[in-house]
Amino acid sequence: MTISDLDSVIRAVRAGDRERYGEVVTHLEARVRVVLSLMLPDRSVVQDLAHEVFVVAYLKLAEYREGTDFAAWVKAIARNLAYNERRRWIREKKFTSRFAVAIEDDLIGSAIDVLVEKAEEGEKAQLSVALRDCVAALSASARETIERFYFDDASIADIATNSGRTTGAIKVMLFRARAALAMCLAAKGVRL
Repeated sequence: MTISDLDSVIRAVRAGDRERYGEVVTHLEARVRVVLSLMLPDRSVVQDLAHEVFVVAYLKLAEYREGTDFAAWVKAIARNLAYNERRRWIREKKFTSRFAVAIEDDLIGSAIDVLVEKAEEGEKAQLSVALRDCVAALSASARETIERFYFDDASIADIATNSGRTTGAIKVMLFRARAALAMCLAAKGVRL
């Protein structure tokens, strides 16, 4: 379809022949999906966002100026919606990572409480051996971080300063190490 063909279809849609808008969607859908796929970090939203692009374009048909390339106009709408979606996605990821440590502390904290209860119930020897083996299986830096944090009562800030890492990196390392320990303990039959 040429620019003038698209313009004639748009004129018909504006005149009340709404069914013809399907021709526009069919003609431009693949191009819109390419634009969205290239811009979005989450490919699972491309289908829904492509639909939204055509809805927005339809609702703004009165703003389109004939002869200016309708396909380019629709792709500009797609880019704008993709930018908005990308910003939303980034905000969501920042929110999630900001609160991940607090959520993790709640989850890990309850798991540690269970371990303490088990130790108090007489399973201390089995738990101690399993925990020692699992800590030994960690990488040297993860093992050192776990030992400093839990056994030496060092703060995250102190560990970060002494290791030359950021506090965020230490939090991530602790999160991953604790997750590895939980999986290792589960594999050894210690139920949390």
